[in-house]
Formats: sequence, structure tokens, C-alpha cells
Amino acid sequence: SSHPGMGIVTMLNNGLQNASISPGLKLCALGAGQAKNALSAKIDTNDHIIMMDKCVGAVFCTNKHPMIGNCVCLSNSSYVEANFCYKYVVNKNGTLSPTIAKHLALGFHIPAKKLPCNEKP
Repeated sequence: SSHPGMGIVTMLNNGLQNASISPGLKLCALGAGQAKNALSAKIDTNDHIIMMDKCVGAVFCTNKHPMIGNCVCLSNSSYVEANFCYKYVVNKNGTLSPTIAKHLALGFHIPAKKLPCNEKP
């Protein structure tokens, strides 16, 4: 693991929260946390990353035009399909990438390190 003892966790203890951008839309930001709190997920036949324990049925999503530094969230709404990228691929090296931006991989920002330019693919 690139971050021993760590995993992908929800950033809010209450899980999915109502979002003001669309009625019924619920989101939760993801980040790095202790491995004991890591989410359990699977990739289905539609290339969606679906939660199996906390936030059951919610899917990973990111900006429809992903760039370096974009946040990755969980959502349980059809609003995601029209407005976010929610399909991912497992790369040969084990990393995950949005199918529309395979040159990007999910990862964690290390505090105090400058991110590369945030340019569109």
C-alpha cells in the first residue's frame, strides 16, 4: 500500500448528507483515514464503484471533467449520472481511474505538497 495503515474513508461521520445543488441529492466527501475505518466496495459490471458496508449502494463520483486535485465523493442519486463521472477502471498497476480520464488515478494529496497544474485532460 502507498499509505500503510490507511484507507479510503468518509469525511463525515453521518455518511451521506443532503446537497443543496439538487433536491434529493446526497453526497459525502472521501479522504484518507485509518484502515480500520476504510470503506468496503466492489466494481459492478457497469464500472461503478459501489459501497458494500457504510453508505450501502452509494457510488464513487467526481467532476464530469476530472482534473488533478478534484474531490471524489459518494452519492446515491440519479443526478450523478447526468452531472458527474461515476465509471472507473482498475489499471494494470492496481490504481483506479475515471474511465473518461485514464491518465488520472485516485490518490491522496499530501499536505504541504504543491499539486501539479490543474489542467483539463
